[in-house]
Amino acid sequence: LFQGFSAGGEFGGTTSYLSEYSLRHRRGLYVSWQMSSQFMASLLGGVVAALVTAHLSQDALASYGWRIPFAIGLLIGPVGFYIRRRLEDTPAFRAQTKLAESPLGETLRHHFKVVACGFGMVVLGTACVYVLVLFLPGYASRQFHLPQSAAFAITAYMSLVAAVWSVIAGWISDRVGRRPLLLIASIGLV
Repeated sequence: LFQGFSAGGEFGGTTSYLSEYSLRHRRGLYVSWQMSSQFMASLLGGVVAALVTAHLSQDALASYGWRIPFAIGLLIGPVGFYIRRRLEDTPAFRAQTKLAESPLGETLRHHFKVVACGFGMVVLGTACVYVLVLFLPGYASRQFHLPQSAAFAITAYMSLVAAVWSVIAGWISDRVGRRPLLLIASIGLV
């Protein structure tokens, strides 16, 4: 839960940061790296979990093996902290002459439709990722007796495919526009 809230809390800020620093005609490509990097993290997690479950007995997994992926994951914390401390505000943010007294209230009052559409897209995408990439491989392991290491390998493979296609979709969105691409993708996901 802590990891999920941390990643979710960074999603909007990271997306805005990349968008504000990007070249206008390459915005989709720049911002796509945010989603791609999340899938790369899932890929790394799937590979580590596949290796741990393939090479440790059930007893070893139960006693200490489940801690190995978390210990490896702790290593990225200081890197993120270091990067975060050195980022400067974007020129677009610095150019603001006045900050709103109630940014959330003002945003909802003046941009409710855009916020609702963004919320819907994030919910749709997140639900699909959790079901297809994270839940189904484990379900296949339990219901169809697929080895646990194979289920994690599937998660890693699907994450790799999603990481690559995120960047391709970002590049395509710069050419055909975001609205048609998002509409097609949303209909496909539903």
